[in-house]
Amino acid sequence: MNSNALFNSKKAVLNTASISVNTLKLDGKQVTMGVFRQLQRERIIKYWDGNKFSLNGTPWGRVNYFWDKCGYGRSEHIHIVWQLGNELRRDCIDKYDLENVLELNDLPQLFIAV
Repeated sequence: MNSNALFNSKKAVLNTASISVNTLKLDGKQVTMGVFRQLQRERIIKYWDGNKFSLNGTPWGRVNYFWDKCGYGRSEHIHIVWQLGNELRRDCIDKYDLENVLELNDLPQLFIAV
């Protein structure tokens, strides 16, 4: 196709899509970055015998928010919010763990307030 060719507007179609946005809320209020940073950091993955593992709680989702002192030294990681009993925790999961722990691969993205 010639990159200088004009498109025929009679053949153009505009499709509308809808998406869901999951927000992390406590007591009905959206969690802020400051509150998120205060969540206790604790490992959700419990390894034993090589690649066998279990989870220490229930994962809620991932948060794509990073700061200089998030408590994780490696650059390629994501934050997982998870529940232990009636409390929320956060964990930094590196790329290797994310690829090997299928339960964490398809978690929804959670949004926090700026």
